[in-house]
Amino acid sequence: MSKILIVDDTQDIVVAMQQFLSRSGHEVFTACDGLEGLEQFKLHTPAVVVTDIGMPRCDGNGLIDKIRALPQGAFVPIIVLSARILPEDQKESYLRGADGYVCKPITRDQRSTFLAMIESLALRYSARQEQLRLSTKDGLTNLSRRESFVESLEDNLNTQDKTTIAILDIDHFKRVNDTYGHPTGDAILRQFATIVSNNLRNGETAYRYGGEEFTILFTKVSDSQAVQAIERVRKIISKEIFEQNIAITFSAGVYEAQPGEDQKSCIAKADEGLYEAKRTGRNKTIVYDKTSLKKEAS
Repeated sequence: MSKILIVDDTQDIVVAMQQFLSRSGHEVFTACDGLEGLEQFKLHTPAVVVTDIGMPRCDGNGLIDKIRALPQGAFVPIIVLSARILPEDQKESYLRGADGYVCKPITRDQRSTFLAMIESLALRYSARQEQLRLSTKDGLTNLSRRESFVESLEDNLNTQDKTTIAILDIDHFKRVNDTYGHPTGDAILRQFATIVSNNLRNGETAYRYGGEEFTILFTKVSDSQAVQAIERVRKIISKEIFEQNIAITFSAGVYEAQPGEDQKSCIAKADEGLYEAKRTGRNKTIVYDKTSLKKEAS
């Protein structure tokens, strides 16, 4: 099943397409013009977009431009479904970034071919996303790397969902490497990453941020709920036996994003919380709250 976005200002066409694609097992979202289509795209990140050209407020070509300008929209397949049959109309849409151009109305005999086009493009997109996912994995810990965290955070901030981030740093890790060597340090990083990721819940995703730093992205989770998750992990870590019987603790900074805030600001504030946690004794979580005052998790 793939997510399909249909953008058209003719309600009969939208209903017919929605029924047709839903019966084929796809999850369908709809919009009546380009501006609404863009909002639906940001909310759902579909595998394929099917759009008309002539629409109020923002036409199909304008929607293509706006989708292609988004980080998550650069490679999503877009099919133009339009009554405009002139070669110059098709050329313009292709130059804007369309992957296909189909003239409507689609007859009953043409439906299977149109469905095959959509499903082929959706499969190609899914395969590319999987390749991208694998290419962004950290080779040591098997967690996604910093770039994936930043991209996912930015995507979350474009929605209306509550977003909270945490930055975790293993305490005195340089001392571990200096005393026991990098192979031991690497083993501890792998074990730490596994424990953290295995003890997160739905809407909580861990990443390797770099060195001994890790991040967690919390979707639809407040800072207080994020702290509960981190403290749950802290208790597990405190009881774990690591390589060479080394005891491991970590410090964390937490920040709940504000509406319209950019990802750099969010990361900087979580990092300030982390700095405060390390400055005041380590092995604790500090929340950077909405009034820019830092408070220790209790």
